[in-house]
Amino acid sequence: MFDLPDGGATVRHKLGVLRGLCDEASRPYEQIEKVISTRLQPGESTLSFVTRCSAFAELGIDHATVITTGPWTGESVATLAEAADQIAELASQDN
Repeated sequence: MFDLPDGGATVRHKLGVLRGLCDEASRPYEQIEKVISTRLQPGESTLSFVTRCSAFAELGIDHATVITTGPWTGESVATLAEAADQIAELASQDN
């Protein structure tokens, strides 16, 4: 799935379709790993990215594949690394 700027409407719809197809196939929806592709914007803050990923998790997304506009920079890698640490901490608190 792709992260479209529509407040999660497309993701919610696609996850609903997936759930319906799983029901039809008698396959547990929870066994499917839901992945989204999202873009780390130039200069985006760690907090902004963590907030976005938290919103994905609330929708039922399990993993995010992260891309950038142009090549990765030291700044974007540092932002992503810091965000990954914070997201892991949030995930451990939920379990």
